[in-house]
Amino acid sequence: MAKKLLVTPKGVAVYPHLSKPDTKFNDKGEFKIKWQGSGAEAEAFVKQIDAAMKASALAAQEAEKKTAKPRKIKLASAPYTRNDDGSVTVSFKMVASGVSKKTGEAWTRRPVIFDVNGKPYTVVPRVGGGSTVKVSAELNQYAKPSTEQKGIVLAGANLRLEAVQIIELVEFGGNAEYFGFQNEGGDEEATPATVEGEEPAPAATESADEF
Repeated sequence: MAKKLLVTPKGVAVYPHLSKPDTKFNDKGEFKIKWQGSGAEAEAFVKQIDAAMKASALAAQEAEKKTAKPRKIKLASAPYTRNDDGSVTVSFKMVASGVSKKTGEAWTRRPVIFDVNGKPYTVVPRVGGGSTVKVSAELNQYAKPSTEQKGIVLAGANLRLEAVQIIELVEFGGNAEYFGFQNEGGDEEATPATVEGEEPAPAATESADEF
């Protein structure tokens, strides 16, 4: 069965981890990004999340009715927050590695990163906060027993990261404008600085972490 993918409108990347997984809280590693947006399109996007969460709660409630001791259903925290300026911030994650329960084989995966023209990057850029992006994710509904409250089932939905399109890249570490520099060379493309007698350093094939 094909995945049901949701795609955000254009928004701003917040704390992206896209070049390599973050292992701070998960040894398996997580690729993740928070997307921030506002307006009618952002509201329409979060309404789809709300609908999935309610559907998950109703399904869990019906399932509990068939048990000898029905547990109470409680909505889990939504994968988005509302900000004081009226915008919303939505969280997306992808587990980077694991072991198949069916075959016992180890697996790894990473999100596909596309450029503004819809072409995948061969080397993932160091996507920094402030980049303009669109995010594609699988909307996943779930119901699971609460680890903190006995007799409670948490029902909700989360967003499994699949791909990101970079509309306008702001590289991690800041661009020239971030550091207060302006274009002093007209429209000419700058060439890398070198020390006399040395060759320019080769381009990196592995980008550093963004966090």
